[in-house]
Amino acid sequence: MRYTCFIFLLLSVTLDAQESLNNETILKLVKAGIGEETIVAMVNQQPGKYSLSTDNIIALKNAGVSDKVIGAMISRNGAANATALSNVGATGDCEPAGAVGDKLSDP
Repeated sequence: MRYTCFIFLLLSVTLDAQESLNNETILKLVKAGIGEETIVAMVNQQPGKYSLSTDNIIALKNAGVSDKVIGAMISRNGAANATALSNVGATGDCEPAGAVGDKLSDP
């Protein structure tokens, strides 16, 4: 029974202390031999911010990161960006693209 409680406590602490994933953590996982499906699941479920310029993607590919993992990283970054943009629009902090031109008038 003590062993079960210890495992439960350890898992709880581990889940609470999940680190935010980034390119470096993905590379560590790949180099450690963690499977592609596991890494994709982590990308989809854990918070993360990835640097995905053309050079970064090439470096990831050259380091052995699979297309499926890179694709999950791109999708996750895209979802995060879309959420951020929708939040800005919802607060009314930014005007719609056409609003600036609508305010211009000929003298």
